[in-house]
Amino acid sequence: MINIETKLMKSKKQVLPAGILMLSLLFLTFIDYWYGAGQKLLVGAALAEFISNRASQSTLPALFFIFWVLQRSIHLINSGYYKMLLLAGWPRHKIFFYTIMQVALYALLFMLLNFICYATLSFF
Repeated sequence: MINIETKLMKSKKQVLPAGILMLSLLFLTFIDYWYGAGQKLLVGAALAEFISNRASQSTLPALFFIFWVLQRSIHLINSGYYKMLLLAGWPRHKIFFYTIMQVALYALLFMLLNFICYATLSFF
């Protein structure tokens, strides 16, 4: 299952959605840093604490994640990907486990992208 997912992620069709998601996360990260640095009390360790709280508890990136996973799953359903797995002999419980693994993997990738955005802007 992981081999299938890595082949799907390496396709060229994933570059545009990942790039747009990365740009939107960079913009949200910039707003967090700008708002945190604009307050006079937030310098040094206090700014780092503010940013870490905002990064782990922000709801707008969660909304982006929901739309990203929803778009991805709708694409796989409409393209007949899961039907192809049924025809290839996969039982329904294995496909269900596979979709849960996909959401967990996408959540991990999303958190990694969010971390990369915050880490990149932290140098500035």
